[in-house]
Amino acid sequence: MQASSNVSTLVFPRKPHIKTSHIRPPISTRSFDWSAVDDSTYDGPGSPIGHGATEREAIDDLLEQLLERSDTGIGTGIAMDIGQ
Repeated sequence: MQASSNVSTLVFPRKPHIKTSHIRPPISTRSFDWSAVDDSTYDGPGSPIGHGATEREAIDDLLEQLLERSDTGIGTGIAMDIGQ
C-alpha cells in the first residue's frame, strides 16, 4: 500500500528567490498579514505579490500568480515540491 502525500510539484524555468515579510497592517482582516515576492524578478508596482494570513499562504499565492504570468516563461524547468 502506498502512502498518500500532501506534496504538490510546481515546475519553473528557474527556482524563484522568495522573500517574505510579516506586515500586520492595521486592518480588521488577517488575510494580508504576510506578503511574498520573487526577489529576483520584483521591480515595483505591477510585479506579483502574494498575500496571506500565514507565510505559507502568501508563498502559495505568489507561486500561483507566477504560474499564471505568461511573460515569465514559467511552465517548464525546475520542479519544486510544495508541502503543507
